Amino acid sequence: MTIALTVKQVAERLATSEASVYKLADRKRDPLPLYKLGEIRGVLRIDEPDLEAWIQRRKEEKR
Repeated sequence: MTIALTVKQVAERLATSEASVYKLADRKRDPLPLYKLGEIRGVLRIDEPDLEAWIQRRKEEKR
């Protein structure tokens, strides 16, 4: 079962603020793949494997 993380949980994992998570999601190149649950006032989530893959890409990019 895939775990959908909240923006707060992502911020904690990345040791950053929630505002920074939103900025990472708005990047032009390799944005953090958040998705919206719900129609009008939906909440943003990211699946744990997607976050891990994004982190790995960022690590490889820095090499």
